[in-house]
Amino acid sequence: GPDIPLWLNEGLAEYLAYSSKKARPTEYPAFNDRIARLKAAYEAGELLRRPLTCLMPQRFKESHAQELKCAGQSGGLLPPRTAELMGRRKDGTEFLLELSLSSWKSGTESYFGAVIRDTSERTKVGRELKESEERFRATFQQAAVGMAHLALDGRWLRVNSKLCQIVGYTEAELLQCSFQEISHPDDLKADLDRRDAMLQGTLPDGSLEKRYIRKDGSHVWINLTMALVRTPSGDPDYFITVIEDISRRKAAEESLATTEARL
Repeated sequence: GPDIPLWLNEGLAEYLAYSSKKARPTEYPAFNDRIARLKAAYEAGELLRRPLTCLMPQRFKESHAQELKCAGQSGGLLPPRTAELMGRRKDGTEFLLELSLSSWKSGTESYFGAVIRDTSERTKVGRELKESEERFRATFQQAAVGMAHLALDGRWLRVNSKLCQIVGYTEAELLQCSFQEISHPDDLKADLDRRDAMLQGTLPDGSLEKRYIRKDGSHVWINLTMALVRTPSGDPDYFITVIEDISRRKAAEESLATTEARL
């Protein structure tokens, strides 16, 4: 078989290379022994001098052969590219992999290289993260209380439908303003003081009762619970807030106080 540079078997994890001599680039591949790290069930060294197609499901072999044929007709080089596709284990089962192809010339000889990475775990983690985000999104939007993310300066970053219902603004309208703009003037200072204390680390997460000014000009009593989210480095990032409409309770308390005052 053709001579293949030994350095191709060293250094990069999951690296393989093969010569295009005699226009058959998959005939004599040289696999890095680290290819055994892939979930392909091959032992280290077992893949040496085996065709690259041994890692391919049958359904990909025809298109692969056609692409190599085109490469041979265009001078023996392939344009560099990366693709995510299925690999084939020794037992015939399949796994997800990322394949990065490249080619180069050395003298009159053309060489093809590929970096193969097993992406099964990454794909699984990505799928689990997506499912977790979807569950959070559903919980956020369907909650029986108002929920929001607030920037450190008070701007609304994310709001749910219940909060929009409480204050009478649409989501788009809230995202264009801050909580300061819809807070009752008499309650704003206490709210800002609490926010600043949380940012300074002198006050833990907590709640307070205050009033928001609805879009129609009326006010609504709410119980506001705030939690500060920090970055991995510990810096303040944003606030998570839970807003509960307590107008009925406040009205009942006021009615009771009025009744007691008459007695």
